[in-house]
Amino acid sequence: QIKPYVMNLSPTSLKHWTNHKRKLRRSKLPVVAMNTVFKLEDIKKNSYRWAEVTFDVDGIASKELLLAAKDARDQLNKIMVEISAKDFEDPGDKPQ
Repeated sequence: QIKPYVMNLSPTSLKHWTNHKRKLRRSKLPVVAMNTVFKLEDIKKNSYRWAEVTFDVDGIASKELLLAAKDARDQLNKIMVEISAKDFEDPGDKPQ
């Protein structure tokens, strides 16, 4: 059973994801073709401390994994057909 997840990234981590996708685009490889590793980088600046998510490649996905990813994508596309704008409406957001 497919279970899609949304991974929220902080604004300071978005640049790392964009750079990761750019590197993959230059190599002409889709994101799903690579084993992507997520790491937390500890950042200290002045008196503030936070973590940024960084991305790295840990090899090419196996044929079995690529077939599973294709199957998961097909299942997700079926689910996405059932999602509409109404699923994102919150009654509290509408004027009374």
